Amino acid sequence: MESDWAILLQAAVAGVIVYATAKVITGTRSLVPLLAMVFVVSNGLGKTEVFKRYVRLAHRYWIRLNHGSSSVHGLRSLSGNEAYKELSEASQSELAIALNSLMNYRSNTKRSNDRRRELFKLMSWRQQNLATKTGYLKRLESLDSLIVANQRFCDSIIDYTLSHYGLDSFAVRKIKPHGGGGGSASNSNYRVVEALSHFLRDWPDTEISPEIEPMVQFVTQQLERICGNKTSSYLDGADLVVPGSGLGRLSYELAKRNPKWQVSSIEYSGLMSICNSYVFNENPNPLTTFYPFIHGNSNIICAKDQARSITFTPRVKPGNLNHFFGDFRFFKLAPNSQSTKPLVIVTCFFIDTAENLIEYIDTLNNLASSSKRTTYWINVGPLKYGSAAQIEPTVEELTELRKLMGWKDITNFSSIDDDANDGSLPKLVSYITDTKSFWQGYYGVHAFACKKT
Repeated sequence: MESDWAILLQAAVAGVIVYATAKVITGTRSLVPLLAMVFVVSNGLGKTEVFKRYVRLAHRYWIRLNHGSSSVHGLRSLSGNEAYKELSEASQSELAIALNSLMNYRSNTKRSNDRRRELFKLMSWRQQNLATKTGYLKRLESLDSLIVANQRFCDSIIDYTLSHYGLDSFAVRKIKPHGGGGGSASNSNYRVVEALSHFLRDWPDTEISPEIEPMVQFVTQQLERICGNKTSSYLDGADLVVPGSGLGRLSYELAKRNPKWQVSSIEYSGLMSICNSYVFNENPNPLTTFYPFIHGNSNIICAKDQARSITFTPRVKPGNLNHFFGDFRFFKLAPNSQSTKPLVIVTCFFIDTAENLIEYIDTLNNLASSSKRTTYWINVGPLKYGSAAQIEPTVEELTELRKLMGWKDITNFSSIDDDANDGSLPKLVSYITDTKSFWQGYYGVHAFACKKT
């Protein structure tokens, strides 16, 4: 794949040659040489990604001028599309920030690659010459082309999202995060890379990834344990709520495996949410291939490993699966006063993301009290707290906290505890792990199922 600069250079050289040749043939006063050169150069320009991107932007701007209608936060949504207006103001802002982060992926990622080149130049000429002979600079050049390919994938997600919400990309680019964006879950290139990596975790080209399957197996086994000696229809019609659903594979699997469950997938991050929606792409030929391993140069064995691509298969969204883009603390179940079936809350690699874990449990208690139904809570995940966590309980402390807040344990163990692990989970669970890298990421997890008393 050629970079924009290479294409432009080739076009410029070709234009000069055409101009000189035409000048010799037609004479000094003819405009033909100049017109021929302009044609050749503009033809080359039309092949660049930058030109194509601005053509798309101009098209959206034309749509805004002719069909746009104003809405909050300075964005414009096309008439007849209510999906954007249904979002809370916080989610509208988060969506705009996520789209901006995707739009800026190429420039931000290439800046990191350019910095590597600048650091390379700090070495002596001899050292640079030796490193160049190893193929190091050639590998950096190849990464530039893969960054371009990844931007095309990001552009596909952007186009799909703008179409879904009826947004004008010109207005989206003007949106600035409130308060500097410190509270946004999407306001950095790191977050874009993280979202792309979750395609590998949640939606590989295999049927289901080895990182997700243990989670699904544990949750389904706990659901069977909840039924106990009750009839198999005890959970038919139950509401399963999955906060912090990421790219949504666990929610999808639960909905697919039992169509009688009503599954609500909740995600606060705009990037995760729109990537989740992109998985259920209705377009006939969506772009589904990108390169997730190019964002770091550490622990790599060979250039071929770094240049691997992944391709995911778009899925059909189950009819019993609903996705909610927003803060789970403000999530409310759809009114259904007739339902007497249980409510099951499933948290997977989620509770340690809380700044205030007690507030999270308060939210679970509020859901339980508002539903007025038997409520269960199933959890599996590590306790890797963020830098701003207001409470960082141990497993023992968290177990006592659940008891104090009205939950009675049915299952409770740590996966690394050989004496307590009942075999329903592996001792260690991988998380966005590249098996061809020297660095391997695995977590022991705290697993429990409990009932609200």
